Amino acid sequence: MQTALQMEEQNEAYRGQMVKAGWSGEDMSQMAVITQGLIQRAKTGDVQAYNAIRDIIGEKPVDETKMTGTLDTKLEIGFVESGIEPKTSESDVEI
Repeated sequence: MQTALQMEEQNEAYRGQMVKAGWSGEDMSQMAVITQGLIQRAKTGDVQAYNAIRDIIGEKPVDETKMTGTLDTKLEIGFVESGIEPKTSESDVEI
């Protein structure tokens, strides 16, 4: 993928758009064309494109969850009187 992205753009229409956007003729890689396309989409109000650019340049907000208070780990087990005697061996259990 890195090799493909570094290859020079061959499509003259894309190259023309790049020059029009201010890119120099020296940097017409596939990655540059993709980058410019993403910038153009963000300029038209595409929020996903804007967020992608923001994340790429390292300005993604950190999702943070804070937990306050204490965690009570005390567990009480109560037994209910059933009137049934527990079995003492496997042979006493009916299947």
